[in-house]
Amino acid sequence: MKIVKTVLLIAAVAALVAGGVYLSLVFLDNARLLAAANANKSGNLFNDPMHNIFLVSGLALAGGLLLGLGIGLPVQTRGAVRRDALDEANAQRRSAIAKGAAQHASLPETGAAGAAPQQPVIEPPAPQGNL
Repeated sequence: MKIVKTVLLIAAVAALVAGGVYLSLVFLDNARLLAAANANKSGNLFNDPMHNIFLVSGLALAGGLLLGLGIGLPVQTRGAVRRDALDEANAQRRSAIAKGAAQHASLPETGAAGAAPQQPVIEPPAPQGNL
């Protein structure tokens, strides 16, 4: 999973660098285009759209950053994950205790839990004849 994360981080940095390069190219091309368009006009000059381009680029960058943070953050907090794990462990423990108590209650009165069954007593044979 770390490899995928590293690849995605490298791709994100490459995309940010490419976006910055293309934004600077648009800025330079736009400046030349506006200079050529306004060269022979004395009135009603064209407005520079770069302010809007920078605003949209900044909003896209902030949106991408917030989206990445939103995807990367865990769904639950550390305390909630810990609480869920402890609740599950307690439920398993209570279930094991209840199961053991049920087994103990079903044993006969003379036997104990885990005790081996009693072996019959074998008496030695009686002596025969005279010795």
